[in-house]
Amino acid sequence: DHPWQAYNGKDDWNLADFIDVLSGDASGIDFILTPGEAVISGNVIFPANAVPGDTARVLVRSPSTRAESEVIVELQTPDNPHVPYSITGLHEAEDYIVSVWPDRYKAGYYDETGTVVSDEDDADEVDTDSPEANSVHFRLEAGATLSGAIVGLGDMTNLYVEAWDSSGLSKGIIVSEDGTFIIEGVEPGPVKIVAWKPGVAPFFFNSQGTVRTSELAETIILQEGTPAEVTIDGYE
Repeated sequence: DHPWQAYNGKDDWNLADFIDVLSGDASGIDFILTPGEAVISGNVIFPANAVPGDTARVLVRSPSTRAESEVIVELQTPDNPHVPYSITGLHEAEDYIVSVWPDRYKAGYYDETGTVVSDEDDADEVDTDSPEANSVHFRLEAGATLSGAIVGLGDMTNLYVEAWDSSGLSKGIIVSEDGTFIIEGVEPGPVKIVAWKPGVAPFFFNSQGTVRTSELAETIILQEGTPAEVTIDGYE
């Protein structure tokens, strides 16, 4: 739990010292890790139909200091849907963007009302010197479900599929060995679907055949409570 740091003991990238390597190797480039004193905490509130083992990752990031950290919370029992979290060791800053990334529910950014917003531009910044920093709560919502299969590809190892909504927020999952996938917690509305794996260019869903660019990808409309299913074909 140590804050982000740039050389030489700077918490701002623009103030970092340059290292001259034109004349040869540089040595003595040391970092002294000192824990920050700021804390951001709150509760992740799971839906009524949540099950034990559901998880959510809470991420904090300060654009001004480039400090960032995260923590994962797990629901232990549906009888207590309020799961507390605390992220310590942060640099003090007034512009922290706090987001939540659940495995089965809608991802998004902190809003003072407790509603998860999908567009980072709509997020409320958190000042670590403010009392609000100790009450950054997220109320999770179910969202839409997208399922389907990827066919025409022999090796499904490390294949990842994502749904991109209109704000650029993505939700994804690693494809199973048989090529099937289920993505839960997608923001309802128009989405494009992309699949990719390390070392291979991404490919996008189109009902007429796989395409390689997002401009040619087909947009589908997701509705909460109405699962959608797609098949991505023609990859190889």
